[in-house]
Amino acid sequence: MFGEERVTTYSGLVRVLRERITSYVTEGIERARALRRMPEVVDVYEVTGEYDIIATAKANDLHQLRSLISERLMKMQGVKT
Repeated sequence: MFGEERVTTYSGLVRVLRERITSYVTEGIERARALRRMPEVVDVYEVTGEYDIIATAKANDLHQLRSLISERLMKMQGVKT
């Protein structure tokens, strides 16, 4: 459950969970900031549930929108469909 690290005490479990949660939150914040820097992105919302971030973007046409998604968004680390 916790990878290669063996957790033998309650304090060890708390430490491992804290490290993993901190890492997860930090990665989410970095992704949200990267999205906000894209000129096409209008809004970025951090949410809970199936997705962590929802972004809205503007495009002149469907081709431009598809290009944004396939060439930039889908290549970002941690982005899934």
